[in-house]
Formats: sequence, C-alpha cells, structure tokens
Amino acid sequence: MKQLSWSMACLALIGLLSLTAGCGSETKAPKKRTTASSSSEDGGSTDTTESNTTEGDTTEPAESTDASTTAAETTPAETTGEPTEAGYGHLKGRFVYGGTGPVPEKVNVNKDVEFCTQKHPVDESLLVNDANQGLSNVVVALYVGRGDKAPEPHPSYAEPAEAELLLDNAFCRFEPHVLVVQTGHKLTIGNSDPVGHNTNAALNDNAPFNDLIPAGSKIEKTFDNAEPMPAPVSCSIHPWMKGYLVVKDHPYVAVTDADGNFEIQNIPDGKWTFQVWHEKPSYITEATVKGKKEKWSKGRVELTIKNGTTDLGDISIDPSVFK
Repeated sequence: MKQLSWSMACLALIGLLSLTAGCGSETKAPKKRTTASSSSEDGGSTDTTESNTTEGDTTEPAESTDASTTAAETTPAETTGEPTEAGYGHLKGRFVYGGTGPVPEKVNVNKDVEFCTQKHPVDESLLVNDANQGLSNVVVALYVGRGDKAPEPHPSYAEPAEAELLLDNAFCRFEPHVLVVQTGHKLTIGNSDPVGHNTNAALNDNAPFNDLIPAGSKIEKTFDNAEPMPAPVSCSIHPWMKGYLVVKDHPYVAVTDADGNFEIQNIPDGKWTFQVWHEKPSYITEATVKGKKEKWSKGRVELTIKNGTTDLGDISIDPSVFK
C-alpha cells in the first residue's frame, strides 16, 4: 500500500514539472509561401498558387525589374474593306490642306516664250485642289534606315517593273512633277516638245547627271542605290522647270494625286515606319489625323499594317507648315 502511494506521488510530481516547463512556450505552425505569376501588360492571366500558410503572412511580391515598353502606334488607324491576301495589307489616306489653298503663281517664262507659254505654266511647289483641299505631290514611303533591308516585294509588283517609266519634258514642264523610281528599273526621260531641254538631276547616292535632250528624243537611266530624299530635277535652259525623282529600293511608295489621295498595296503585315515628304516644307513633321494633332519626327510615322485596308482618312496639314 505504501508502494502504491509512493508511485502515485511520483506521477503527480512528474505531471506538475511537465506543466511548468510548457508555460510561456509557443507552438509554431509551418509557414506557407505564396507564389504568384503576375499578369503581363498585354492582358495575360494571373495564376496564383498557394501552399500552407498562416493567416497574416503577407510577403509582398518583388518589384519587377523589366523596364521594357512597347511603343504605341503614332497614328491609330482602322482596317476596312475586303480582306487582302494573307500576310499582306493595303495603306491609304488623303492629305488635305488645312485652309484655303493659295493660287499658284505664274512662272517667269524667259526662253522659247511662244511655245512654252501655250499651257500657262505655274509654280507647282504647292498645289491645292480648290474643290476639296486635296494636297498634291505628298510622298509617302516605307522607311528603310541605312544598313537595313527592305521587305521582299509582293509578286504583284513584278509586272510594273518591266513597264516603261517615263519622265517627260512636256510643254516646258516635267510630267509628272514627282516620279517614283525603283533601283534597277529603267527610267526613260523623254522630250515631247519641239524645243530642246536638258535634264539636271542632283542625286546624292547615285551619279548625278545633266544631259541634253534634243526635241523629240529620249535618254535612259538606271539607278543602283536608293536616295535618302527626293532628288531635285531641273532644266538649265528653262530655269522655271522643276521636278523630283524619288529613288527607292522597294516599291512601297506613293505620291498623292490631285485630290490628295494615296494608296500603297500589298505591304507585308506588321509594324512599319513610313516617312512623309513634300517639296515645300521637306519632311512633314506636324499633322492632324482623325482630329488628333500629331508630331512626326523627320516625317516618320509608325503604323501597324493588318490584313485588309488600313485607312488613315483625311490627314490635315496646317498652312503654317508650308511657310
């Protein structure tokens, strides 16, 4: 009996000691970590995987160190019309003069007066359509930087490469006033007049020339290199005659017509830079597109070409640009 009492006393003492040792100590549960895959700015989904954790463990995600940004398109444009061939799209628009256009001044005809005044030649450096303010002779070209390669032309451009390309001296003016020539293609410079002319082309990346073209004759030229800017063409015999050659190593170039319209067909899909030029201000650096004023550094505008027709609509140029 004494042995049983002694055993019970020992057990009670051990329990008391265990209880005392547990006072003030904290039982720690296993922490959890939260792993999150953040959504990207392009609209990707956010996937959050959660493991065991206690409430209140708020480990903040590390700040992203990716500083890359995607440049926005300089000019938003809608794609309309019938779908084009897969992988290609068209670009069109209309340049307009943002006001009442000036009346072209008559030029000083001081040579071969009897013939050269028959069509009353005028200064063609700024031609605005009275009916719709359309701006003529604006050049829109796919921009290819030095050292870069132009995209492979669409097969639809193969046939025009064989066609005759003519810059004519007609009634003592150049026709057309601005002509696009692709490298490697033959250019014919003709003289439809009964008087002699000479064609002086101030080229930079090709050999300049100043050739006499007798009445009713023609010469031929081919250019090996693209020109960085439209090259001025003049006639020393008739100094009021002025024109421009736009020499590029690709066919993705257009010149606005008398209504200000232009269209470039079968451009490869993707984001491209285009450069806009006009004789009077040189590169057009300011424009209003769909009611929004824009600035184009060195005339360059970035556009995304998609399947269909990318229509810029009316592109208004303020008269101050031409002063």
